[in-house]
Amino acid sequence: MGLFGRVVDLLAYPTPRLGAQVRACLALAPPGPAARLQTFLDFVDGSAAGGLEELYTGTFDLQAACPPYVGFHLFGEDWRRSAFMAELSRRYRERGLAAAPELPDHLCQLLRYLDAGPPADEADELVRECLIPAVATMRARLEATNPYAAVLEAVAALLATTAPPAPREAP
Repeated sequence: MGLFGRVVDLLAYPTPRLGAQVRACLALAPPGPAARLQTFLDFVDGSAAGGLEELYTGTFDLQAACPPYVGFHLFGEDWRRSAFMAELSRRYRERGLAAAPELPDHLCQLLRYLDAGPPADEADELVRECLIPAVATMRARLEATNPYAAVLEAVAALLATTAPPAPREAP
């Protein structure tokens, strides 16, 4: 499992293994994202399980401050989000990825897909046109004091290192 696959564990509902999962990401992360992940680990190590669960629920679930759905951040609740999810489902099936309990546009699903190694042009498009803008929007919705902001900043930094520069348009 690659780094994106491990980051998924940090964005899923917290389990007693969350500290170990953050440490596993830290071992693989480059310095910039690692610093943000260390901030999150410090919070995890100093928090009770109930507090982590409450924070996660308030951040990503039930009246969430930051819905974890990429399509929602890109398209809102119109037909384009549905088309986006249908296309993602098709691509997941083509790569042999098992159906998950989350919707296809859930950030964790997209990071799992990216970790599975889609074709380079597909991965580049997904990162540049979908993930980077959606993660930026998600991060902007969170207060700076929310520990999950550090995880989203680490994800954004990792995505930036994998995305090639956008093609330049001719004058």
